[in-house]
Amino acid sequence: MEGRRSCDHEKPQDALLSRREREVLHAIALTGSLKQTADWLCITQSTLKKHLASARRKLGVDNNIQLIVKAIRNRLLDVEALSAFEDEAMAPK
Repeated sequence: MEGRRSCDHEKPQDALLSRREREVLHAIALTGSLKQTADWLCITQSTLKKHLASARRKLGVDNNIQLIVKAIRNRLLDVEALSAFEDEAMAPK
């Protein structure tokens, strides 16, 4: 297509992920468990796996560990914010 070029390579990586994919990424990083994450987000494990697969594809990684590591390295996940949120979310009520 003349006069048009793809700029996908210029987008920040967080712009590649949908809001829900970012939410799923934060939740799985906190819980470490598909079941807990799905329950926490009120979605099925199947839906959760679809969101994770889409995020892995977009970030070019093969598994959830690589996804979380790449997200931290690329500042898609804020480790300090996760720690603070975990402390609050996991505190006895």
